[in-house]
Amino acid sequence: MSAHRGEPRLVITEQPQSRGLRFRYQCENRGFTPGSILGADSSPQQRSYPTVEIRNYKGPAKIVISCVTTEDFPRLHPHRLVGHEGCREGICEISVSAEAIMAYSVKSLGIQCIRRKDIEAELKIRESRYQNPFKGNPLTINLNAIRLCFELHVENSDGQFVPMFPPVLSTTIYDKKASPSLVICSMSATDGPASGGKQIILLTEKVNKDDIQVRFYREHGPDRKPWIAYGKFNPATNVHKQFAIVLKTPAYYDPRITEPVTVIWQEEVQRGPWEQVDGGSSDGSAVDSETSLYEFSLEDIFECLYE
Repeated sequence: MSAHRGEPRLVITEQPQSRGLRFRYQCENRGFTPGSILGADSSPQQRSYPTVEIRNYKGPAKIVISCVTTEDFPRLHPHRLVGHEGCREGICEISVSAEAIMAYSVKSLGIQCIRRKDIEAELKIRESRYQNPFKGNPLTINLNAIRLCFELHVENSDGQFVPMFPPVLSTTIYDKKASPSLVICSMSATDGPASGGKQIILLTEKVNKDDIQVRFYREHGPDRKPWIAYGKFNPATNVHKQFAIVLKTPAYYDPRITEPVTVIWQEEVQRGPWEQVDGGSSDGSAVDSETSLYEFSLEDIFECLYE
């Protein structure tokens, strides 16, 4: 379901950073505050934060932020949002006055872990404050990744705040301690035919089988046009214990090469259909299907020689 163009709605204009934040348990927060979620455009020189903008509305409003799971059909997540002055019982509520600018950067917002044995009790507390827009089995929730759910509530003629559907979801935020940098440690071969189809085993640092892919890349021609292709594998059966990937190489774009061609391959994390900023289609589907690339040091980039 999507909002009509003329109805009040929220748009995410800066997504959160996907990696680098550690989720902390309540007992770890004594004496200091949890780390703050930074924006995707943040840098050491200039910090930025997740930002949303209210469209088609000017007046009193509330922005309600909570944690949800990362599936295409998400569920309420038990982890708590903490640190911001508007946080209470795991939910962050921001009041927007009629005179305020209708864009808001969410600062000082951290994530507090909930233990698996406390999930059901935590979700009941959450649902006592706001109706849960997402249903599902809480026992299968991934505790190492969340998305932020932003819900807009606007004031009606009776002075009551009513939710505007649907909510908008951020990109995935991964727990730093459970999601190390992407590193290829070893491989069973470094060459293969231009026709592709050669089976190769990669040994890696820990990866998430649901969003990992292996990218083959080379710039060619006078205009340095990029050729990009992906190794073929089934995440359910070809990613082993999160540390090994069995894949088949793609075919090179020019099967008529007369000498070996060197290309680069590297691991990367695939962006899901919800992981987009403003610019998607009006029905909420993804227009930007590009993947999120990571900067690799030399030892993390390996050459594949096509013969």
